Amino acid sequence: MKTKILYQEIKMKNLLFICMVALLLNIGLNASVRAENEIAAGKKNIASKEIQGIVSGIGYGSISIVYKSDAKSGTADEILLPLDELEEIIHKQNIKQINVGDTVSVQYNETTQETEKGPTVSRKAKVLNFIKPAAPLPLETDVLEDETAAAAVLN
Repeated sequence: MKTKILYQEIKMKNLLFICMVALLLNIGLNASVRAENEIAAGKKNIASKEIQGIVSGIGYGSISIVYKSDAKSGTADEILLPLDELEEIIHKQNIKQINVGDTVSVQYNETTQETEKGPTVSRKAKVLNFIKPAAPLPLETDVLEDETAAAAVLN
């Protein structure tokens, strides 16, 4: 009777051991397959880029820059860059000193990631370089003088 109980205990321990090994192998294989799928589906490409243009808007966490414009067609190409990872500002003390109309260059990282729905692109500004201030607007008196001169020529 004692031998039969001992044999059943050994048999149960072996069965338990085999089940544990099978479970661990299954978990390991699933994790490996899942990691391979995530890598295949989520390939990331990070590129450092730089752009120069005129500040068209600046907010708490981002800056908008017009980097190409066509006066004939009235179109402009603009980029919005988040500033949450900004590391350096050159030629100014802080971002509050940058104004709409200023010319700046920005070094940023562009991350392209493949997803099931297609590629996604995200950009993060790293270095903001102030180049020159906005051109001063003409004074109202200058405009009136020009209109007066134009009226005198026309008459």
